[in-house]
Amino acid sequence: MAWILDEAFEVVVVEGLSALTTGRLAERLGYTAPAFYRYFPSKEALLVALETRTAERFYDLFFESLARARERLAARRAPPRLRAAALADILLLVHTYEELARAHAAHFRLVGVLVTGERSWMQGEPAERLRLLVLPRVLEVIGYFQRAEDAGALSAGVAATRALLTWVSVHAVLAAAPMAAAHPGLFDLEAMRRDLVRTLLLGWGAKPSVVDEAIASLS
Repeated sequence: MAWILDEAFEVVVVEGLSALTTGRLAERLGYTAPAFYRYFPSKEALLVALETRTAERFYDLFFESLARARERLAARRAPPRLRAAALADILLLVHTYEELARAHAAHFRLVGVLVTGERSWMQGEPAERLRLLVLPRVLEVIGYFQRAEDAGALSAGVAATRALLTWVSVHAVLAAAPMAAAHPGLFDLEAMRRDLVRTLLLGWGAKPSVVDEAIASLS
């Protein structure tokens, strides 16, 4: 089934979710409809499999990249003080996501399509299986924001809300890459991302000097 999902991946990334139908995919792959339906009896089944595999791959890539980045930093210099270290962990999350979006642009675009698009096709048990698959990774990310609060680097708040707001905001900036490319010199997405995250952290009670120390620790 991997080859079918690879083809579905290409269709969604290039043409969007609405362009993906089981009939069209069967035709592209040279299957008759009955032969194709042995693998995926409906578009819902196909999308469930596609989103599940995409989520697994993207999260695996992200956390593998994050672990390597942390190892490189640990080998290069002593860690900053506790509060700055907690903010540095959040900054490293964002920086790793930015690098992953560039290195794996197709996966990044598909995550955007699947996460922010119409969800009515996935209900019941498939939706619950995907939620349980993703939940440990989501909780891991939320944990970074909770630890920053516990360390006194951020004021009291809802860590889950802060994690989601950070991801949605950063994802939106990175998704603007085609617009930035169409207007060279007008938009600096990296600077926008830095300003965005700094503004969020300051708004959540981080001290400017601690944010600066966290930023310096990653350079």
